[in-house]
Amino acid sequence: MISLAKLQEQFYNGFLNALLILLKKDGNSNGSMTNFRPLSLMNIDYKILSKVLSVRLRKVLHNIIHHNQTCGIPGRTIHDNVHTIRSIIECYSRNHEPIGVVQWDQEKAFDRINHDYLVELLRRFGFGRDFISWIKLLYTNATFRIKINNAISDSIPFKSGVRQGCSLSGNLFVICLEPLLHNIRRNPRIPGVIPPGGQYPAVIKSIFNDPSANTTIKLSAYADDVTTIVFSVDDECATKATFQLYNKASGGKTNEDKTLILWCSDWLDPPPFESKVNRNWGDFLGVPIDTTGKLPSSELTKIVSNVRRQIGIWSNIESSLFERATILKAFICSRFVYIFSLMLVSNNIVDNLQKEINNYLWKQKRPTVKFKTCIGKRSDGGVGLIHLNAMISSFRIKCGLKMIDPVPRVWKFYAYQYCGIAIRPYAPWIWSNLVPHFDDKIYFFGDVAVHTGKWLKEGGHTLINNSEQTVYWHLIYRRLFKQSICYQRNTHLENSPFFKIIHSCGLSSAAIEFWFLLAHYGINTRARLGRNDEEKRCYFCDLPETTSHLFITCRFFNEVYLLLMEHVKRISGLFISREEDTIIYLKIISDIPSRIKQRQITYLVGNYLNVIWRFRTLSYVRANCEPIFGCVKTFNACLKDMPYDNG
Repeated sequence: MISLAKLQEQFYNGFLNALLILLKKDGNSNGSMTNFRPLSLMNIDYKILSKVLSVRLRKVLHNIIHHNQTCGIPGRTIHDNVHTIRSIIECYSRNHEPIGVVQWDQEKAFDRINHDYLVELLRRFGFGRDFISWIKLLYTNATFRIKINNAISDSIPFKSGVRQGCSLSGNLFVICLEPLLHNIRRNPRIPGVIPPGGQYPAVIKSIFNDPSANTTIKLSAYADDVTTIVFSVDDECATKATFQLYNKASGGKTNEDKTLILWCSDWLDPPPFESKVNRNWGDFLGVPIDTTGKLPSSELTKIVSNVRRQIGIWSNIESSLFERATILKAFICSRFVYIFSLMLVSNNIVDNLQKEINNYLWKQKRPTVKFKTCIGKRSDGGVGLIHLNAMISSFRIKCGLKMIDPVPRVWKFYAYQYCGIAIRPYAPWIWSNLVPHFDDKIYFFGDVAVHTGKWLKEGGHTLINNSEQTVYWHLIYRRLFKQSICYQRNTHLENSPFFKIIHSCGLSSAAIEFWFLLAHYGINTRARLGRNDEEKRCYFCDLPETTSHLFITCRFFNEVYLLLMEHVKRISGLFISREEDTIIYLKIISDIPSRIKQRQITYLVGNYLNVIWRFRTLSYVRANCEPIFGCVKTFNACLKDMPYDNG
């Protein structure tokens, strides 16, 4: 099909047709179409072809796109942009020098790219005829339909822009934007800043491996988010003229109403700029930065309030322990961890947020499993609860490791000043007598130096290897994680996938949570809470209600146990002994080589334990001692959904 389309220079009818849905931006849309984001839903064949082309394109992007553009380029991240902007503001604030940082806004930047401009640009960059023909093929005769209020429009020709939702769109856009950035860099009327040490060939060589490289910082770009420097009205006009030239060639449009200037000076008023001027703080790629390079206190207060509000909302939704841990990681903590990874935050704020997180995890009740156990991976008996201090420390260490890797990053000029003293023994090339060095923890890179120096001193690796555990998990298991006491009392667990198999056997979230608490001795039986013999007595017999008695030896549940034993024998041919480590801690599966049978038995045991506990805790059962038949019936009902059972 693909080869035929290339020969005929067109795809079959409908191949290039996309379904376009509109995503509302943050804030009030006011009914304006400009406040909606278009997202193209493409067919599978289109996605496969575009992904193949995207993978090939990514291999050469770093050779043709300057290092100050970071979007979609392997080895570059959005963190590089924020480090650069924050460092410039910090440096000028420390020296009490005025500077303006401009955030240029392009209106519908991805949707305005002229296709003729795109094709010609690919040719000028030296892309081959075959590659360009594939791009032309994907954009020639392309159409889309818009879905609004569950109604789908007629097909509309796709005349401009790159499809947002296509694997190629981001890469093609940064190529289209590169002429604009190139003109800004080479325009002598547009100012820049020379970073500390940027005038010395020896320092330049240690970062760019080229002593003659141009180190002047004129801009920072992440896709269409372009940030430049201004000192006067003439600087603004020169930059604006460069944008207008780009718009004329590409079809773009600068949104002057949303273009903002953060003026950083505590003694000089800003010149009469045409764009809106802010003298308090600015939002750079989602990170609020004030005129001293710090996190604004007002925004920090909003972050804390928002976390509490989100926790309040999620607390009204019934969820299990592990579901709450996932909610914390995916929906609550992700909102501020990105900001905390790039800005300094006081320990008090972090500790208070950690308390809020812990309280939500345990539903405002006393924890029954230690915090240092909960932060471990689920396969190791933990919950995967996020440890904020370790998470922040891991980002600082990753930043420090990037600083000593060979990839050229312009923010290294600023980082070397603060990290040279601490990291010099492990990376001597970052030290230079040509620039001053500071031992100051009140700045971001000073904090990076502390964490990275400690990491390297403890023997941590100096390169970020994706095949190894992340820095975060290294920190958790090296410094913080405490293994559950059940490993000491049940030695066979050291070589058993006990907790891992519990999470992968298909049990309900409620059954998994109960078994997890039971394994960690977090279930309060009457023998644990009772103050006298009467209060310690089992509901169903005269013996003390211990964990071992309730789930293993209580005669009242003999029928359920016999049913469990029958199914285990049918699956594995083994007899299940009536012992705590055999049943509760799954010692029986150590003799079963088949993973499917291991999961089936785990599913049986998990439901056996959960059904007994549910039967025991129901108030009407305790009051009236209902017949065991109800428990057996519930257990049989659970077995109907047993996974991996082929009959």
